[in-house]
Amino acid sequence: MKIPYGLPLGPEECQAETMMWMLSGGGGYTDANGSYTIDSTENIEAFEWLRDELVGAGLTGPGSPARTNRQDTFDAFARGEVGMLNGHPTLMQQASGHGITYGTAPLPGRRASPRRRWASPTG
Repeated sequence: MKIPYGLPLGPEECQAETMMWMLSGGGGYTDANGSYTIDSTENIEAFEWLRDELVGAGLTGPGSPARTNRQDTFDAFARGEVGMLNGHPTLMQQASGHGITYGTAPLPGRRASPRRRWASPTG
């Protein structure tokens, strides 16, 4: 496996990837009143965890997540080069079309919710 965890925070759909990490950490873009809370304690802790446990540990590959696009990460997953990532139904179709078997599990993180899912090839 070339890249243990695919973390696409580049210009292609980084807002969606960012939102998944904020939600898994108990935060989000806004509070119940609609006020922006991007710098909330929960969001900061979620991104500190990403920095320390995934990026800092060298689990996100040789390139910077800030320059990594989602489709490139999905394509690498479908080739069996990425071990885990946040995905959606089209990725499952893409992986199956390339003969990749996969599983789902809760999104990793400090406060992972069982409803947040990521995919990992199983074969």
